[in-house]
Amino acid sequence: MASRGGGGIARWGLVAVVIAFGCPVAAVEDNKGAAVPVEAAKVIAAPLSEQATAVGTLLSNEAVTVSSEIPGRLSEIHFQEGQPVEKGAALFTLDDSVYRAQLVDADAKLKLAEQTHKRTSALFTNKYATAQSADESASNLAVSTAAVELARVQLEKAHIVAPFSGIVGLRHVSVGE
Repeated sequence: MASRGGGGIARWGLVAVVIAFGCPVAAVEDNKGAAVPVEAAKVIAAPLSEQATAVGTLLSNEAVTVSSEIPGRLSEIHFQEGQPVEKGAALFTLDDSVYRAQLVDADAKLKLAEQTHKRTSALFTNKYATAQSADESASNLAVSTAAVELARVQLEKAHIVAPFSGIVGLRHVSVGE
């Protein structure tokens, strides 16, 4: 069959393609040499902005409600709502005057306990003091040392800091509360 009229196989292939795409055979044969209309436009480089509008809910990776571990009146707020803060940045300061006075008191009692323990130990070494008085002075020294540490910790807790870096949300307190 390929020897008939040269191009029989090509013609049947073209007809098969045209039939597959739904074009009549006569239309293909009639458009031989006819120009196909083409639209053209000049390519221009410009920024492309793609936006998608959606409704959703945002959740933070970490969140915390900051509160004081000790009682006290709020004396300073060190941030604005929505402001980014670094870990350890000051957020609030409580009135620390009572805690500073307690630390001074505990320091004074510690110095007295140290002097008393030193004297009692010397007297006990020379057999002028009892073992009970030496034990009491050692115990008073330990209690006074613990009281100083407690006063220091309470004073530090009057300064509330950010537990991690992030953006501060809404605050529900004001100075004086």
